[in-house]
Amino acid sequence: IRPELQRLAKDTNQTAADLAGALKILTAKGLGFEDAIAALPALGRTTTAAAADMQDMADTTSALLINLKILPGELQQSLDMLTVAGNEGAFELKAMAKEFPSLTASMAKLGVTGQEAVATLGAGLQVAMKGAGTQSEAATNLQNLLTKLTSKETVKNAQKFWGVDLPKAFADWNRKGLNPVEESLRLIQAKTGGDAFKISGFDLTRGRNWR
Repeated sequence: IRPELQRLAKDTNQTAADLAGALKILTAKGLGFEDAIAALPALGRTTTAAAADMQDMADTTSALLINLKILPGELQQSLDMLTVAGNEGAFELKAMAKEFPSLTASMAKLGVTGQEAVATLGAGLQVAMKGAGTQSEAATNLQNLLTKLTSKETVKNAQKFWGVDLPKAFADWNRKGLNPVEESLRLIQAKTGGDAFKISGFDLTRGRNWR
């Protein structure tokens, strides 16, 4: 394995020790050894390009491969998508890296995986930044949205204040092959007049926020 890591170190402008550390993180997270090795080139190159922390990016990579079921051969495309989203908005990839493990787990629970989930999270973080003071706050707002979308309180408030039957809406979106997270964001934007998260800090479980 050492010669392979040394070769990758030259190709990615990372140290063999850092790549070995990333490999250890990936396998410790439950990724198979062959998949972990296959992920290292994209992981190393993107870490260098984004001036990100290798450990954070390894955590992001494991989240993409395990939680969102991205294949190692698709990893570079996924990381490129996040890089572009970061460059176009105010939420940089190296900041995304710290938030992605929990965000991807929430996306998977909503049934959104693959490249679609990557694109949704990248775009969602940019939207959340419009009404947040910091990148961490934006990530927290998006995380709260994802975890509360299907809660009993949210379902009750949507019906009471907006006349929206969320379970039925989710069923319709899934039947039509639509992304439930994107559709939920569109719904909130429409009902709040596009106010960025009333979109920012919009607590789905508090009735007073729906008025």
